[in-house]
Amino acid sequence: MQYYKIFILLCTNLRKKHIIQNNYFPHTILFISAISFLFLTPDYKCNAASLKLPHCKTIVVKRGDTLAKICRREYGKYSNKRINLILKNNLQIIDRDLIFVGDQISIPILEKPSSPNTKELVTQGKPRHIDKIIEPNNIAPSKKIVISPDHDSDREYIMYPSPMPGEITQLTWLSDNQALIEGTVTSSAQCRFFIFVPGDTEYEQPEFQMLDEHQFKVLATIGRQGRDYNQEFVLKLSLFNEQGKRIGEIRESIIRRRHQANDTIPLLKTRGEQAYAPRPIGWEGLQTWITLQEIDAMELDNSSFRIPHGVVVPNFRYLSFSSDERYLSWYSRITLYGTSCLAKALLLQGKIDKAESLLRVWAAQVDRNGKVPRSANVVGDNYISPDVRSGEIAHFLGALGLSKKISHTTEWDNHIKKIIKHYIEPLINPEIGLISGGHNGKGSNGYSKPRGYEKISWFSAEHNFDLFQSLNLLVNIDEFDLELKNSCHKIIHSLDHNIKKYFWNSEAKTFNRGWRPQSGADCSQALDCCSWGALYLLKQAQLSSLRHENEKSQQFINEARLCLNYADCHFKSKWYYQTPKGEKGSIAGYRPYAGRIDDLRWEEGSKKGEMIDWDKLDNLVWSEGSLGLAKAWHEYGLQSDDPIAIHKSHEIYLEMKNLQALSDQGGLLYSTRQIKGHFTIGEELASLSWLGYFTPAKQTNSAKLEQTSEILKWAPW
Repeated sequence: MQYYKIFILLCTNLRKKHIIQNNYFPHTILFISAISFLFLTPDYKCNAASLKLPHCKTIVVKRGDTLAKICRREYGKYSNKRINLILKNNLQIIDRDLIFVGDQISIPILEKPSSPNTKELVTQGKPRHIDKIIEPNNIAPSKKIVISPDHDSDREYIMYPSPMPGEITQLTWLSDNQALIEGTVTSSAQCRFFIFVPGDTEYEQPEFQMLDEHQFKVLATIGRQGRDYNQEFVLKLSLFNEQGKRIGEIRESIIRRRHQANDTIPLLKTRGEQAYAPRPIGWEGLQTWITLQEIDAMELDNSSFRIPHGVVVPNFRYLSFSSDERYLSWYSRITLYGTSCLAKALLLQGKIDKAESLLRVWAAQVDRNGKVPRSANVVGDNYISPDVRSGEIAHFLGALGLSKKISHTTEWDNHIKKIIKHYIEPLINPEIGLISGGHNGKGSNGYSKPRGYEKISWFSAEHNFDLFQSLNLLVNIDEFDLELKNSCHKIIHSLDHNIKKYFWNSEAKTFNRGWRPQSGADCSQALDCCSWGALYLLKQAQLSSLRHENEKSQQFINEARLCLNYADCHFKSKWYYQTPKGEKGSIAGYRPYAGRIDDLRWEEGSKKGEMIDWDKLDNLVWSEGSLGLAKAWHEYGLQSDDPIAIHKSHEIYLEMKNLQALSDQGGLLYSTRQIKGHFTIGEELASLSWLGYFTPAKQTNSAKLEQTSEILKWAPW
């Protein structure tokens, strides 16, 4: 092998000294390199009829591929020698850690190992079973970098943020609304160029040209002549595979200003060292992200949400192309749950005006039956979810109640009354004593009013935990309507007697996911049923202590610890990442589910239709759920005087701050792995809001500190 390297260096020096000066030099090197490799590496004999270039097959890089993964898929195992074999037959790969979706790679065909069992490789005289290869479609869309330390050769590091397959470098104005746009593409995928206003139709630019050395240029029309000044436009190069499916994109935004012909604008705003500057984390990061996302409600395209003195914060932001982006980010999706979480975080910080401007937009959606839609698009689209969910309404009710307790406002009184009297009370099942999951709108795809509503028969543990927390806040507001307070007490009493009866799993020592009248207990294990279940038990412990029922209070505390122990045993996960700058690290947290669950199945790839085995998803960290568990450990530590629990809570919080520190704008990934239909890898609002719950508000005097302590005691989590 050393002779091969010496030969390459010799040829390189000859080339530099102009001794070899013909146009065939690269091809000569490639040919002789392959021959040298065959002679000098007897362990890997290609199936060639003669000593020419080895027989190879061509593959196209798929989403989630790395050279290590390709090596495992094609040869059955990963090794540096086989990686080098691939590299020597693909001189276009400059960096082994950077290959791009759509690239074509030549794979040398090796002789099959002489083994009677094709499912085993013989290594040092011992059979080794080949691990099943994970299909790329079932892996997060981020590029994966395989690092090979001696003790852990199979560890996968996910690039974060995902590297873009090129960049848009500059724009030169040629006339009032025509410009020459230039850039680079490091992929062989098919390319098309689009320009659009955020939330509006994409307009393809037909005069797109690929030049040499992966350079491109396009003559583009940006806006209307003599109009659309000070308007934001998005420039987008989309990459497509042979089947016409979009597999990646490069974006830059510009504000169209008045300009002179030949004015040139550099577009590398987020590249270089600036991208690695210190980034906002904690509460500062939350504020930075909100400022980036928020929109005045009067500027929205969805007229139902165009409310005076209101603000919306779209719930999702994507760092690169994702299949979830179009319906979660493209039209600025907002959710009732995400907004409620943010409003509570702001209220606890004393940001009352901002919190109430968020709540005002959703309060306007409360209909005469107390129903509130769960989500909507607000920019460039008028989608409003026809479905209503009890858990989300319970969180919204808690946010309204917290606002009333802190600011003593009466603005939400009618909305609270409608929700309790016309939505919650009718959904409390008289036989079971719990609230059911809500309603599905009938005859609507979100672009028309539902023809009616169908009750959901399933009873969710999470929804009942949420409602219990919010109602206990409402009955501890001095100004709260007495008749309504009595109604809340009755519902609390009903929940108190039935949550453990229907949801507690005495074998697992935690709460089940739910209960169905047709089949009984839904024993699926979800992280939030451990964390929010523990918070429910700790609230019960607090209430028992206030009634001087100390023995009962201690029993609830002990049961909360069982829930927390179960979460630690069954949901732990760790995600390894690498930044484009080469920094490597890991984030420890928790997965959302344990085991296999019948209604949670793969929606794409070779496993489509199969139940997801959540225990095997070690690289999935769910930030919102991890922070919920951190909150539960903190509350448990306070009530049990356990400093180890407080420390554990702080450790989880710091891990999530480390995840936040990877964002350029203070955002927090919802999850570190995308699973179609279940979990997205975009930055998300509710997760960030849960991070905000851990930031204590600054106190100026003892009276305010006492008031804050009272608020925190009843704040619904």
